[in-house]
Amino acid sequence: MRNKLFTLGKIATLAIAIATTLVACKDKEEPQAPPTPPTPPSGEATFNVLYRVGHDRAADWSLQPFSEAGIKVGEISFQGKGYNLGSTRTQQVFSSHNGSVVYVYDQGTGELSKLKPAVGSTEVYTKIGKIDTKAALDNGTGNIRLIDDNTAILYRLISKVTTETTNGEVDTTVTATAVIAKVDLQNLTVNAAQTKKFNLPVATTSKTILYVTGLDIPVVANGKLYFGVAKNEIFRSTGKKTAGDKLQGKNEACSWVLDYPSLSNDNFITNAAVKGATARPNSFYGLSYGVYNNSLYHTTIDGKVLKITNGSYDTSYEIDLKTAAGFPETIAVMGFFYVNNGIAYANYSLVTDKGKVVGYDNAASGVLRIDLNAKTAVKLNVPAKLWLNFYQAAKVHNGKLYMALCPTDTKGNIYIFDPTKTDANGFEKGAALEALGGALYLGVF
Repeated sequence: MRNKLFTLGKIATLAIAIATTLVACKDKEEPQAPPTPPTPPSGEATFNVLYRVGHDRAADWSLQPFSEAGIKVGEISFQGKGYNLGSTRTQQVFSSHNGSVVYVYDQGTGELSKLKPAVGSTEVYTKIGKIDTKAALDNGTGNIRLIDDNTAILYRLISKVTTETTNGEVDTTVTATAVIAKVDLQNLTVNAAQTKKFNLPVATTSKTILYVTGLDIPVVANGKLYFGVAKNEIFRSTGKKTAGDKLQGKNEACSWVLDYPSLSNDNFITNAAVKGATARPNSFYGLSYGVYNNSLYHTTIDGKVLKITNGSYDTSYEIDLKTAAGFPETIAVMGFFYVNNGIAYANYSLVTDKGKVVGYDNAASGVLRIDLNAKTAVKLNVPAKLWLNFYQAAKVHNGKLYMALCPTDTKGNIYIFDPTKTDANGFEKGAALEALGGALYLGVF
């Protein structure tokens, strides 16, 4: 299938296809043996930049690959350039460690595509395969996360709230089911027969029901698979939320843990001392985990950094990022990227007095440098008017973190953060980023 140049304003209807039990089909429109594009010399990395036009439900998406030299100088533009991913609400993109293979998951259709980038080529990506994953997720779509260069995890949360009236009495019941499948990235296959389903616990009292509404950003550490968890509480008599906190900060921090690779022996671990969900409900974007010194570190939505050691929360460890960075305002953490030696970076957004993350028109995102050992956080001098609520990924390369940061009202840059530098200017600027109104740079892979 020929690559399409990226065009603005294209709105398409999501197409839902029926999957087979063993999902391993190739694109029939492609040649049987597509040409292999050139790859960077051994030891070099490809930097794949993700671009989106539109911050509402439907959007156009495009990708471009760059060499390490190309990501540092000149200007990056998607006007008449790039590989079109198609119009939909969400494209989830990730790459192999060195960026030489890119995977795109269309959350609307459930199609997973495998692309080979060609730096400096007019045909910037060659599609070398695609599969329909819906059969592996109980004939639905969900989210996906790279575990390593060979495996990705597909996951879906199905929550069902049922309210019935009997003899004038209203009662509500809830079920929550998690569906998990593993993707063989080398062969681009998903075996639907190996899908695992879990009935997640529902806590019911005479008045309320507490249940899982979000699972996000799984990571493997020390033979365990961890998911961030968000929960919701509703009244049995109405089926409506007990609190309108959009940041899910009411309930205790929680993670779902399974043995890996068997996907068995699941259990929930909590930190009752800290409020705030560890995942954004039903969202790919946002929080992540970092593994350091055999411990797992992660953020809550309302700006705490927590630590898990030997499969349990270390309740003696906590960083309040608002306090550590000296914010007068409430902040929400929208992304967490671990680099090395105890240093991580986090995207944050300001929060309105109604508990909602600031919207695109009032863009107020930024980046923090976090020292997990010293429990400190520094607000970095990145541009104002950033909106990073949809930001997907940052790339760690040669001990530094690469991010595409572009304000909503002017040009931006690739930022290269150096974790050895402790001050607010601990970065260098790379290539300039050109953007039109409403366009977003969503990651470097």
